[in-house]
Parts: sequence; structure tokens; C-alpha cells
Amino acid sequence: VGSSYALQQSRFTNRVVKVAAVLEDFDPRLSPHEYDETTKNTAKKVGVIVVDHGSKVEKANRRLEDICEMYAKDKGRDWIIRPAHMEIASPSISEAFDDCVAQGCDLVVCHPFFLGIGRH
Repeated sequence: VGSSYALQQSRFTNRVVKVAAVLEDFDPRLSPHEYDETTKNTAKKVGVIVVDHGSKVEKANRRLEDICEMYAKDKGRDWIIRPAHMEIASPSISEAFDDCVAQGCDLVVCHPFFLGIGRH
């Protein structure tokens, strides 16, 4: 977590400072849905970035957006759920992170989602 956090901090400078205060409670082994319990006393708003590879096929990218919309309905307004693609399509991971911070997230979790059909 330390080296990846340093990279995030250098890329997003001031926007990460707010998120950094909660990192001592962060456990990468937990699934994002378990953060209700671990962040109950510290994070007021949690952002979850659901990341897939990204595709030239718009229907594939839309699938991730649909999943995020369903997840967001389930979690409520104190959770910001954003889709992101590693490459090819937008939004990127950094765009989704910026959006979470702009929405006031105290904790941002990046969650991989590689369960779709792909070619490699």
C-alpha cells in the first residue's frame, strides 16, 4: 500500500491529502462492501472505483456502467460508485478518482472487475 500511495500522492497532490487521513484504517484484503464496518467512525463518504480493462465495443463499457449503477443504488448516497477503464475507453482510473474526491469522498477504494468476456 505504501508505494502505491506515494505514486497516487505525487499524481494527485492536494486532492489526496483528504483521503490520506483514512488510509491507516485501509485493509486491501477487504472487499469494498465491507467498508461499512471498518470505516464507520472515520469515513463519511466512501468512493468505489470499479475497474475493468476497457473496450472498443461500447456495449462492453456500458455493462460496467450498469453494474456500477446497480451497486450505487444498493449502497446509498454516502457511497460514490464510479466505473473506470484501464485503457481504450473513458473514464480512466484517474478521472474516476478525481470525480470521487470532487464528490467529497473521505476514502477511495479501487476494485478490479475482470469478469467480462475478453480477447486476451
